[in-house]
Amino acid sequence: GKAKRLTNGEFDYGPFSWSPDCKTVFASNSGRATDADVQIRSDIIKIDVDSGEMEYLTDGDNGDFCPRLSKDGKWVYYMSFQNTRRYQQRMRLMRVPVNGGTVEDVLGDDFDLDPGVFQFDDTGEYLYFGISYLGRESIARLPLDGGELEYVVRDDGMVTGFHLQGNKVIYSWESPELPGEICVKTMNPRVKAGIGATISPDDLPLVPGKVKQLTSLNKDFLKKRCLSLPKEVWIDRPD
Repeated sequence: GKAKRLTNGEFDYGPFSWSPDCKTVFASNSGRATDADVQIRSDIIKIDVDSGEMEYLTDGDNGDFCPRLSKDGKWVYYMSFQNTRRYQQRMRLMRVPVNGGTVEDVLGDDFDLDPGVFQFDDTGEYLYFGISYLGRESIARLPLDGGELEYVVRDDGMVTGFHLQGNKVIYSWESPELPGEICVKTMNPRVKAGIGATISPDDLPLVPGKVKQLTSLNKDFLKKRCLSLPKEVWIDRPD
C-alpha cells in the first residue's frame, strides 16, 4: 500500500499508540532545546489519521512521552519527568482526558519511586507497571476503579519486561544467581480492597498466584561456572 505522512515541522516524534478504531494516533513530540540545562521537552499529541490534524493534550515544560489510551477511551496515560535537574526527581505516571483538560498524577505526589513501562489488562480494570526499589525491578498493579496498589511480581532480582494475557503475566527475570529466564504467573481472582494506594513499598501486598519458570537456558552453563555474587551493604552517610 501507499504510505501517508502524518507529521511535519522541526520536531522529533516519540513512541505512538493507536485508538481502537484506528482513526487516531497518540504520540509525543519534542522540539530542539536551546537551554543547555534542559534535557528534553516533549508534549503529548493526538493526530487525526484522515485529516492529519494535530491537537496538543499537554503543553508544559516537562518531558511527556509513551502515551496510551485507556480501555474505556476516556483518558490518555503517559510517562513524564521534569526536564531540569532530572536526576533529583522521579518518573511520574500521568493521565489527561482524551479531549484535553486537567492533568492528573496517577500515583500521587507522595509516591516516591520510579514507575516504569506500563500497560492495561484486557478488561481495563488494572494498570500494570514496572517499579524500582532497593535494587529490585518488580511489577505492580493499580485498580483503576479505586483500590490498593499491590505487587504482582516481587523477588530478589530484576524484571526486564512483561506482557499480559488474561489472568497471566509472562515476564523475563534475572538475578545475580540466575541469568535471564522466562517465567509466567497465573494470578488468583481479585479480592477488592479499600480505596487508597499504600505508599510504603515495604507494605505493599503481593497478588496471590502460581509462578512457573518456562525456560532453563543457563542450566548447563551454570554447572560449569561459579558466579561471583554481590553482598548487600548499608552505609550511613551524613545528612
